[in-house]
Amino acid sequence: MNENINEKRRPIKSREHLLAKRITNLLIKANISPNAISVFSIAFSTIGMIAIITMKKDITILNTIIAIIGIQGRLLCNLFDGMVAIDGNNSSLVGDIYNELPDRISDTLLLLPFGYIGIAYPYVVELAWASVFLALFTAYVRGFGTALGITTFKGIMAKQKRMALLTFALILSICLKYTNIEILFYKNIIYIMLIILDIGCLLTIITRLSIIIKFLNTKEILDK
Repeated sequence: MNENINEKRRPIKSREHLLAKRITNLLIKANISPNAISVFSIAFSTIGMIAIITMKKDITILNTIIAIIGIQGRLLCNLFDGMVAIDGNNSSLVGDIYNELPDRISDTLLLLPFGYIGIAYPYVVELAWASVFLALFTAYVRGFGTALGITTFKGIMAKQKRMALLTFALILSICLKYTNIEILFYKNIIYIMLIILDIGCLLTIITRLSIIIKFLNTKEILDK
């Protein structure tokens, strides 16, 4: 059973870190279920969303830090829910629902607000909505591939990389706020970030579809 689960797990190097294993053991001893950890990722994403929305008035060190905590907290929940499920032998029949649905909610909560923080550039709201749609579609393609017999997490804008891009853009934005170079105004960075994210997600979808198609073609040849 664990082999099947592992085949569907996203390859994350931080799972092997000693600190990650110690925290996992603490969560297991505290009898915290992996499903509860998955749901808690929504709480972190909500915190991040609120912090991002406050940037409509001004981007500050405080709301930037809180937004980053929300983003990274979401990722940590995504890390530990799987580790607790596997290491604690605590997986459930509904685990896939808790593993996937909170992720889709978290993507929406963290991406969409960037379109509504007062950036007066063309199609910024549409770019934010597109980022949500494309992020959801990357997950859909992965799930579709799994249903067809292959699970792939490949792509330049997979979940961890999306969150890394958001974090980098926020850090760069708060740093550039204190410069007098207008071309580097922080809202320019957010706008460029949305464009990069959308293009990256689109390329990720194409990459995953290519892998799935190649798998199916190979399978068809082998079945003949």
